[in-house]
Amino acid sequence: MEFNLSQLADALPYELNFYHLGKVEQYFFPFAFQEVNGVVFRIYGDLNAIMVILFDSNLDCSTYTELGNLLAGRWVTQIQKERKLDLMISPPQMIQPNFLEKLKNRFMLSEQPIIQKTYAHMFKNFIIPIETLIFLSPAEGMGYA
Repeated sequence: MEFNLSQLADALPYELNFYHLGKVEQYFFPFAFQEVNGVVFRIYGDLNAIMVILFDSNLDCSTYTELGNLLAGRWVTQIQKERKLDLMISPPQMIQPNFLEKLKNRFMLSEQPIIQKTYAHMFKNFIIPIETLIFLSPAEGMGYA
C-alpha cells in the first residue's frame, strides 16, 4: 500500500483543546530542549509507524503522555477517515535513554522520511513546546507528491 507523505503529515491536527489545560496548536518556530522526556506510540495495521512525543524533562510526564494520546488518536482517526485504513495505537511507553538517537540513526540510514511537527501548548502565560516525530516503517511503500 502506498502512502503520500504530505497527506500523512497533514493528518496531524493543526490545533486541539487540551481539556482545561489550554490550547495546543502547531508552532512554526524551532524550540531547543535542555533535557527531554518523551513517550512512544506504535501504530499498527495497514500502516506501521512509530510516533514520538517529546517534551521538556521538567514537565509532568502523565500530563504530556495524555497530550500524546490525544495527538496519536486524532492522527490515526483522521487517516482512518481519509484512507479507510484499519489502524491501532499501542499504549504509550516512556522513552529510554538513547532510544531517540538510535531510532533517528536507523531511519537516516534507510533514508526513510520522518514527519516532524512542533506544537505549542498555551497554558496561562506560558508557551510549552512539544515536538512530534513520526517514523514510518521502512517496509511501507511511500509515494511522493
